[in-house]
Amino acid sequence: MTLPASGAIGLFDVNTELGRTNNAQLGLLCTNVRGLFGDASGAVSMFDGYGKSNASYLCITTSGACVTTCGNYKIARFYGSGSFTINRVGCGVGNAGSHINYVVVAGGGSGGARTLYNLGTSGGGGAGGVLNDCSNICSSGGASVSARTYTVTVGGGGSTSGGSSCGVGHNSSIACLISTTGGGNGPTVERSQCTNGGSGGGAQPTYIPSKGTGISGQGYGGGNGTYCYSCQCALQCGSYFLGGGGGGASSVGGNAVSNIRGGNGGNGRSISFVSSVYGRGGGGGSGFWAKGSHSCYGKGGCGSTSASRGAIDCCKSTKVTSQPGATNTGGGGGGSGMFSAACHSSYWGGCSVGSNGGSGIVAIRWRFQ
Repeated sequence: MTLPASGAIGLFDVNTELGRTNNAQLGLLCTNVRGLFGDASGAVSMFDGYGKSNASYLCITTSGACVTTCGNYKIARFYGSGSFTINRVGCGVGNAGSHINYVVVAGGGSGGARTLYNLGTSGGGGAGGVLNDCSNICSSGGASVSARTYTVTVGGGGSTSGGSSCGVGHNSSIACLISTTGGGNGPTVERSQCTNGGSGGGAQPTYIPSKGTGISGQGYGGGNGTYCYSCQCALQCGSYFLGGGGGGASSVGGNAVSNIRGGNGGNGRSISFVSSVYGRGGGGGSGFWAKGSHSCYGKGGCGSTSASRGAIDCCKSTKVTSQPGATNTGGGGGGSGMFSAACHSSYWGGCSVGSNGGSGIVAIRWRFQ
């Protein structure tokens, strides 16, 4: 049982909580009483015992979470914002009574929006920042918590908003305990700003450095794009104008491969206690060019399995749209593709739009028995 939170506390209550007989002799300065009351030294008062428990493990209730049980552990997944309350902090076996495991994933950045006035595709979105602790919480691992309520914030993915936005992802957090940063967006030729984040956005295809950087511990930077001005003047393949891949939680975004495809997105991070992969970078956009006898198309970057790919926009073959980052993974969105000159009065200007980043997730694990 837990000691009363108010009113009188009798010595028999303390004995019962410590697993002793009710009439056993007890001194407030005894080591086991100090441990229960949380008074390592100095004077000890019966009032220090309010709400204290000798239970070995945590008691947690949640709001807005999906809770599952795995052996002696409970896992709460927050797909949207919510909270959890530490109702009881036990003395623990090791530190299992006052520590939790966690994974906190921010929203991924969007792929680069439509290129309005210049030839070329855009970079893929960077993944949302990922922080996790999967260590053995019975061996002094995990994050230390106290008896209070923790607010959980799950960041949304960045949006292209019709081509006009710096679509950075939104941050996720567990109160002031853990916080991650949203992924950087993939830039276009006109909008090369806002590319930094938990993981950086992939570069747009020009000679101007524009790939985003990641945050150490949360993610990696984006990859380079390719640019070939002489190819543009010769009205050759648009595949010379390719966006870089967005950075992922485990690796940098891939560089665009000239005349082949946009850069692959960086790999995500596998989290063991939730058996999922989070923070995949978005693929860079590819192009299609058709003018006279020249005709070819590039392949969008794809990061890794189920990650978002960049777009190919071509009128002489099937149009491939970019893919968004997957919901509740923090994945970056795919970059936009390039317009075909054969289908436009001018060969300037992109047509397809990059895709939105995926929303984040927060999960915690604790030992309850």
